[in-house]
Amino acid sequence: MSKYKILWVIPLFFIISICGVLYFQKNISNDMSRSEIAYINNHLIIPDSQEIIEKGYPKNESGQTYGPDLSDYVGSVPDLILAESEDGIKGYLKKTDKDSITSSSRTLPLYLQDGQTKIAELTLKTK
Repeated sequence: MSKYKILWVIPLFFIISICGVLYFQKNISNDMSRSEIAYINNHLIIPDSQEIIEKGYPKNESGQTYGPDLSDYVGSVPDLILAESEDGIKGYLKKTDKDSITSSSRTLPLYLQDGQTKIAELTLKTK
C-alpha cells in the first residue's frame, strides 16, 4: 500500500467509527430510557418511572410486566416487582410469590427482568 492510501484509510476508519457510534446512540435512546441503558451492563433493566406512567409497564419475552410498583399512578402492579435485598442487590420479586406469603418470615428469590434468572434472595417479614 502506498503512503497516501494509508493516510486516507486512517481518517476514513475514524469517520466510519464515529458515525456508527452516533447511529447506535440515537437508536438506543429512542428505544430505551437512560436507566435501562445504565443497568443493561449489569444485566438488570429498570424501566424509567415516567415512561411506565406514560406507556405502561414493559413486558419481557414471557409476557410478564416488570418495574417498580407504580400502582397508585397506573392502576396495576407489575408481574415482577422491583425490590432490593438486605445486601443492596436490586432485582424483581414475582407478584405471585409475594401474594402467597403466609408465614411470619419468608425468603423469596429475586430475579432479572426475565422472571427466570435468580440473582439474590429477599427476606420478607409480615406483621
